[in-house]
Amino acid sequence: MAGEPITAVADKWSIPTYLPDLVEWVSSLVSTDASGVLRACHSGEPASWHDVATCIAGELQACGALDQWPDVIRQSQSQAPALNVERPCHSAMSNARLESWLPQQIRPWPEALAEYVRQVGMPD
Repeated sequence: MAGEPITAVADKWSIPTYLPDLVEWVSSLVSTDASGVLRACHSGEPASWHDVATCIAGELQACGALDQWPDVIRQSQSQAPALNVERPCHSAMSNARLESWLPQQIRPWPEALAEYVRQVGMPD
C-alpha cells in the first residue's frame, strides 16, 4: 500500500546484479577462452538489503514515481520469516576475475540499480 513503511533486512550484505548487464557480460565471454569460476556481480561496496531498498526509494522519488519517502525499517535476518534457513551475513563476491575478461570495467551496483528503477519506475 502506498505510504506504508517498508521492512528490509539490514544485517545481510551482498552486491546486486542487474540482469541486462549479466547478459552483456556473458555475451562478451562467449568469444573468449574464459574458463573456471567467474563471479558475476557489479562493483561497489557490499550493501544490505536495507541499503538497496533505501536506494530504490531514493531513485523512485528522484524520477517522480514516488511522491513521499517511505519509512524503510531495519530488520534482522532472524526476524524475516522468508529467511528461515541459516544464511551467511556476508555473501558479497569479488568480480575481479570476471572483469579481467571483459572489454570494459563493471559499473557500480547503484548506477545499474538507478538505470533499472528509471526504466520501470517512470510514471506514465
